[in-house]
Order: sequence, then structure tokens, then C-alpha cells
Amino acid sequence: FNGLKLKEFGLAKPQKLVSGNTGLQKLSISKIGSPELFWPALSKGMQSNTFLKELRVDDCLITLKGMEKLVDSFKYNTITKLAILKAKMKDEAFIHLCSSEYIYRMVELDFDTNSLTNDSAFALAKVICNKRCKLKKFIVTRNLFGDEGYDALCEAFLENMQLISISIGNYFSSVFLFLLLSSSNT
Repeated sequence: FNGLKLKEFGLAKPQKLVSGNTGLQKLSISKIGSPELFWPALSKGMQSNTFLKELRVDDCLITLKGMEKLVDSFKYNTITKLAILKAKMKDEAFIHLCSSEYIYRMVELDFDTNSLTNDSAFALAKVICNKRCKLKKFIVTRNLFGDEGYDALCEAFLENMQLISISIGNYFSSVFLFLLLSSSNT
């Protein structure tokens, strides 16, 4: 395991720690300080770590500005697994990620327990249907999707059968039940 787990992280440290450890492949951070300072510092540190493949951040608010900084740092590393949990992320931040070219290198996405609505579900469904999509696993449980959002994700799964694992919560519609009964990939 070439990774680092940090809890209750300070403000200036992520930049120094991540940039100083250029062989770091996995980074897990939870309960950090001020998000206004954290995301820019982390993103700047990630710019010099080209080996980082997995990033997991728990319990830290991410706004559109934070996501913009994070997505900008993706051009300097090889992240393919991204988890942002309990971040109170809203649609504008998630849609920004989905509209970036870097979304197509992701093989795992976990956005459990955020504030994503149907607009985010539609953006993710569009990504899943794109032929460049490499996504194998996604988790979007405990968000604010409605029937239309869940149906869009289920229909996208039917179109892109390379997905191996999906977790969208306790939702069953006729589309989802069809998916379960007709797919050998679930």
C-alpha cells in the first residue's frame, strides 16, 4: 500500500505533504480545516505528484471553486479513482467535474452522501453513455435524486454495459427492475 491517510488535517500541510511525496499513489483525507484554503492547497500539491491514482476526501465541504481547483490539478497526475464523501457537494461542482475531459479516465467514482440532484444524475448519465467512459464502478447513494435522475442513470447503465458495480441507493423503478433482470453485469 503506497498510500497516506490523514485525519483532521491542517490548512497549509496538504500542499507540502503531497508535493513532497512524489511516489504517493493513494491519498485519504478526512475532517480537514477550512475548505476555502484546503482545496487550493491540496490541488497545488497534487500538481507535482504525477503518481497519485486514488483520492478520497471525507467530510469536507467542496464548492464549485474547490472543484475547479481539484479538476485543474488532474492534468498533472493520473487519478483514476475519486471519492468525495459527505462534502455537501451541490450540482454545480459535480457538473463541472462531469464536463471536464478528466472524467473519462476515471474507473471509480464515489460521491456518497452529498447534495446532488437530478441535474447531477443527468450529467453523470451523459458521461456513462460516452464511448470514452472507462467507469467500472460508481456510488451515488444518499443524494437527492428524483425518479427522473435515477431512471437516467439506469438507462445509461443499459447503454454502457462495461460498468461492473453501481450503487444508487434504495430506488426501484420499472427501468431499474428491467436492468436487474436483463443484465448479467449487476
